[in-house]
Amino acid sequence: GDVLFCPAANRRLPWKVACPVVGTIHDFSWLHMSGKYDRLRMIYLTRILPQLMSRLDYALSVSECTRRDILANTRLTEDQIFVTPNAMDHTIYNEKTRPDPAVLTRLGIANKPYILYVSRIEHPGKNHQTLIRAFETLCARGRFEGSLVLAGGNFLGAETVHRLTEASPVRDRIIRTGFVRTSDLPSLFTGAVLFVFPSLYEGFGIPILEAMACGVPVVASNCSSLPEVGGDAVSYFEPSNADALCERLEELLTSEVLRLKRREAGIARACSFSWDRTARQTWNVLRMAAKRST
Repeated sequence: GDVLFCPAANRRLPWKVACPVVGTIHDFSWLHMSGKYDRLRMIYLTRILPQLMSRLDYALSVSECTRRDILANTRLTEDQIFVTPNAMDHTIYNEKTRPDPAVLTRLGIANKPYILYVSRIEHPGKNHQTLIRAFETLCARGRFEGSLVLAGGNFLGAETVHRLTEASPVRDRIIRTGFVRTSDLPSLFTGAVLFVFPSLYEGFGIPILEAMACGVPVVASNCSSLPEVGGDAVSYFEPSNADALCERLEELLTSEVLRLKRREAGIARACSFSWDRTARQTWNVLRMAAKRST
């Protein structure tokens, strides 16, 4: 029988459908990020959308973190929710890739070691403010001679991040590339000394996977879904603590042994995530739903 599949069920869902409905729920960002949405949008997200989610026959969750939010905020039961993790393209993101000097030159970061953060420029959710403070301390201690690269296009609150950057005593060492096309990302990742992901909340956190697959040691927030994505391969810190972030960065920058350990663990960890497996899991749930309509 027919099944309606909604791949972004955390954004919109139909009110009434004559066949079973399966939806992928990526996150509950509105619960964790106060002030991100206007009042009208919040009414929809907190009062209407959970009711629509509760009508799903089955929900697919990209992480255990999001699964817990589904259980807490809808009427769906354990046996209606399946965790189908995100992944990334291993043919594009892998440790065999070498950075293309032409790409790095075009992005303004050639011939310099750099710490990388790939994320849209969004305040406060993506937590650039803590990263900038940590980088300032790192530079003041003389522990790193390179740059901090903030790669991503402008989003809500971007002007605050740009203000913080321009007021920073190390502003000449903070490079903002703007939006980066997908074809340039492998060079950006593999050219980095470290990848840092200080976000305050993520339903999953694909850039961590991409960095690990490219063999780049990762430092990330210890909140939301990020520890379940990074596992034991990542160095974690409390996302409001700039000093703790600076310490994690310093540990990796000053220890080649630790960098190599994180690199090898990250490559192995990334291999455990596969779009093929996620597709098979998704297909199995769709088939279960189809049987309900016959």
